[in-house]
Amino acid sequence: MVSIAFATAFLAPGQDTTTSNTPAIGGDTNGQEKLTVPSSNSIAFQEIKARAEKGDAHGQWELGSMYAEGRGMEKDKAEAAKWYAKAAEQGDAKKQRELGFMFAHGWGVEKDKDEALK
Repeated sequence: MVSIAFATAFLAPGQDTTTSNTPAIGGDTNGQEKLTVPSSNSIAFQEIKARAEKGDAHGQWELGSMYAEGRGMEKDKAEAAKWYAKAAEQGDAKKQRELGFMFAHGWGVEKDKDEALK
């Protein structure tokens, strides 16, 4: 379960966590407070994108995840693969695994088993 403090860290200053039509992170709200995720024009998204563009591997991975999952924007597997590749090039095994998974399944990239195993 995602904590309210963690989830609200992605909200713009003054953004209300209870008025979104977006279900709570993790699915149906079941009467719980509704949480929003960063949109492509939110301050949080802009900060993550800026970190990614400066070469921060975690920022690149996070931005890739946002595109892959459609958090705050339309899903874009090709854009996700681009950012995962930038993070993976820095040697982090988790990020390399994620990129390999995309190659194995052809998500956002041409399916390539050899590339998936690198």
